[in-house]
Amino acid sequence: MAPEWFHQLVLTNTYDITDEKTVSARLVRRGASTNAYAAYRQRLRRGTDLLIVVGDPNAEEWVSRLAVKAIWCF
Repeated sequence: MAPEWFHQLVLTNTYDITDEKTVSARLVRRGASTNAYAAYRQRLRRGTDLLIVVGDPNAEEWVSRLAVKAIWCF
């Protein structure tokens, strides 16, 4: 039995607008499946980060989704 070969392409870009604001995007292509997402991160006071994510980073293919996430770091 011959081994199966799969190709994967990952393109990632991150840009720090300021020390407190960052935008990032990722495109992942695996075989015939393509997924992408974009995110915006804003550092707030007292160790809190706010993220806005368009798309689903864990999906096999593109999913229309908007998520807002708040992270409190101790």
